[in-house]
Amino acid sequence: QLWADLVINGLHPAVLAALLFLFTLGYSIKRRSLRPVAFTAVACLATVAVTAATKIAVGRLDPHGDVGNDGGSFPSGHTVAVVVCLGLGVLIMQPRVGRRVWLIPAFGGVLMGACLLLQAAHWSTDIAGGGLLATGVLAIMIASGASRWMHGQIRKDHETAHSGRESQTASLTSISQ
Repeated sequence: QLWADLVINGLHPAVLAALLFLFTLGYSIKRRSLRPVAFTAVACLATVAVTAATKIAVGRLDPHGDVGNDGGSFPSGHTVAVVVCLGLGVLIMQPRVGRRVWLIPAFGGVLMGACLLLQAAHWSTDIAGGGLLATGVLAIMIASGASRWMHGQIRKDHETAHSGRESQTASLTSISQ
């Protein structure tokens, strides 16, 4: 339980947010773009809003019978924070890293969940709900194109598609002549 307490405190949402901010800031300076900072800020604000709204709406008691300061036990905010912060780190590093790097956020969520269960701080469904919520947030960030926008790929894809149409038109024109 002492080891679990170290993990829970070391991976506390405030600690992870600070580390993610520093990582994002460094990456933004390297890229000379504020897009990574904007991307991370939007993702974090959305995550906090959805997590807090869910906690308030559900209002579930923790294993000790307490509601807690943030509205309830479901979903686990610690699990959400670990998976989203590590997942955003992966999205910032994309496309330079392979698919296996997604095991890092998954492992972080499992580690946090196991420690929270050892400490009897959450029900197992709270942890599963936190993992699912975090996965949903990351999936939305990917599907919406926000991660591609952060890397400037949307503009490049549009320019490539536009120049591709011009070359097709030129080819059709030369064939018809």
